Amino acid sequence: GGDTPILVSDLTQLRQLEFTAATKGQVAFDRMSCLEKCYLYWWPGASSIFKCGSLQDVALDGLRSLPDDWFQNWRKLSALAIQNSPIKSILNFPAMESLTKLELANLKAFDDFTPIGDLRSLRWLSISGCKRLQSIDFVASLTALEILLLVDNRKIASLSPVPGEDRGLEAVLRGIGLGQGDGVCLAGFNLAKRIGESRLASGQNQGNALRVETVNSG
Repeated sequence: GGDTPILVSDLTQLRQLEFTAATKGQVAFDRMSCLEKCYLYWWPGASSIFKCGSLQDVALDGLRSLPDDWFQNWRKLSALAIQNSPIKSILNFPAMESLTKLELANLKAFDDFTPIGDLRSLRWLSISGCKRLQSIDFVASLTALEILLLVDNRKIASLSPVPGEDRGLEAVLRGIGLGQGDGVCLAGFNLAKRIGESRLASGQNQGNALRVETVNSG
């Protein structure tokens, strides 16, 4: 029947799982105590994924909603990706002290990015296709951030929240019309340290993303 756990739950030694099969059954992820990395195309029977305490890297495609206590068993999580979901916000980020990588993609209704600012260990952040993103003020508190990807979002009002002492970077980006574009890619940029000098990795904006490399002087 539809409520009977399917056999994948018996693979208790499994460490990585990519699950895109169409099913009405349930998977008891809480029994998979060795599972570290998982990609799921969401269906209601996958809800026990939030009870799997061994996970370190999770990607959820088509997630319909997040339970209030979704983070309780994910204390080891270092990478999280959520895409193609109607959720409007993600709460309880302060509990995710181990999270270093976050990807939000095609979240059309998502409009509260402020809690991301509590992820003080975050080193890699990608936000794409989130049409309600208009401010990146939350980035100012991400002092460990090294890579920032903002692609195919609406116009971002200002880059000034990006940490770092060299505001010349903002001027460079604005100078090529980024303020009218959709994205920015800051690569190899240690946002928590003093920046020596900035240079464009290429001389033109490629698509909706611009790649900027920074080279420390001295």
